[in-house]
Amino acid sequence: MIETGYTSASVLLLLITAQMYSRMLSIGGILNTLDSFIQGLTVSSTLLILIFMLILLIMGMVLDSTSILLIAMPLMLPFVKAIGFDLIAFGVIAVIIIEMGLLIPPFGLVVYSMKSALGEKATIGEIFRGAFPFIVMMGITALILFIFPELSTWLPNMMIELQ
Repeated sequence: MIETGYTSASVLLLLITAQMYSRMLSIGGILNTLDSFIQGLTVSSTLLILIFMLILLIMGMVLDSTSILLIAMPLMLPFVKAIGFDLIAFGVIAVIIIEMGLLIPPFGLVVYSMKSALGEKATIGEIFRGAFPFIVMMGITALILFIFPELSTWLPNMMIELQ
């Protein structure tokens, strides 16, 4: 029970600080400044989503997924919502892209965790090479979901209709 308490406390502390971070961004006017900057760009909504995905991929290379979601989503979601992209599809694609970043060098946090678990049974290079097919498939999946965002909600919608 004590270990569960320690784990729960650390997760809750992370969520509390993320909420404080989000409020600080809002109160500090950073979101308004960012909104003005993005509105000033003459890019299509498709390109804006792709830019967000590239940012998430780069962040995934150096940070853990929870931190990325808690840092980036308060900044990105207002714009995604404003351009009319499905928020659930964006969330699903974002998670896939972030997890891709966790497998990509130079840091690839998941790869280094795997190396730690395997010890001398495999080298970092072998693990990165073994992860490459998964990176490709995750990229293809993210691209398909980007082109057809309704696939992200198709099955849940079917389940709702059956009820």
